[in-house]
Amino acid sequence: MREMLGRIRTGARGWLSSQPAGHGALVRDSDAEGLRTWIRVPDRATLFAAEELTTVAFFGRARAEVDHSPIDRLEDSIVDTLEEVPGVLSYFDLELSPGRYGNLILCEAPDVPRRWAEHRLHHRAVELSPGHY
Repeated sequence: MREMLGRIRTGARGWLSSQPAGHGALVRDSDAEGLRTWIRVPDRATLFAAEELTTVAFFGRARAEVDHSPIDRLEDSIVDTLEEVPGVLSYFDLELSPGRYGNLILCEAPDVPRRWAEHRLHHRAVELSPGHY
């Protein structure tokens, strides 16, 4: 979790100096081993202005015998709708090794994870995840 937080901090500094177009930031990358890094920030200014953060983190190992395309599509949809839950500052999905993932979600207040849990797509992710991880 510390590594992920460090990586998002490093990335955020770069976003400040490069000023990409738009309010948010999106990083979809793979390293030399093909392990993915996916960071989505709906609004950079709100992330940078947060004085305190509430974090949600979880880790999982993908089941080898499962078709993961349904949960991958769902994750795409979740990340595309982060703005629907006020206070979600960032979503970070890091492939740690083949099939092992860590997720770090930064929120601006302690009540945001409860609101996030009420999101329609989050409900579906909760239903699907046990069959995938």
